[in-house]
Amino acid sequence: MATQVVNGTINFTADFAESFSTGLITAFSLPARITRSLTYANATTGVLTVDQIHAKVYTLAAAVTQIDLTSLLDLNGNTMNMARVREFVCYNADTVSTHSVNVYRSSVSSASASAWTILPLATAPITVWANGGTFWLSDPNSLTTVGNVVGAASKYVTFDPGAFTVNLSVLIVGGSAA
Repeated sequence: MATQVVNGTINFTADFAESFSTGLITAFSLPARITRSLTYANATTGVLTVDQIHAKVYTLAAAVTQIDLTSLLDLNGNTMNMARVREFVCYNADTVSTHSVNVYRSSVSSASASAWTILPLATAPITVWANGGTFWLSDPNSLTTVGNVVGAASKYVTFDPGAFTVNLSVLIVGGSAA
């Protein structure tokens, strides 16, 4: 069996400015910038560490799809048991404006008792809009029992495309130990 090493970098910059000139003696601009750069090392525990990665384009065919964070496949097709999620990203590249996807705690059949409590309920979902809508949940530094912990009582996620077929790109990076 091949040795698996997971590491990676997240870079995020949002850079906007607002300019004022009307009715002022001197025009000025106010910047609004958030910059974030994280580098993850391969390890099972500790801040900024990961040892598992799941990346998949889910074809959501007009039906609710539920995933179990403790039973995902890695990039090599091996089953993994995620105990902590460091990065959870959903990207919707569908170009039809009505093809959004709701993401929420699972409420499918008996799984509701084991819904991933980090996400909202189905009554107030996070919507990943079409045309490049992105949902990103990041927890790079938590330890022990806080943060994006996964376990037997908190592990199911639901993707709901409504009446449409949507391809949703999902990236989940985390650790095998909480």
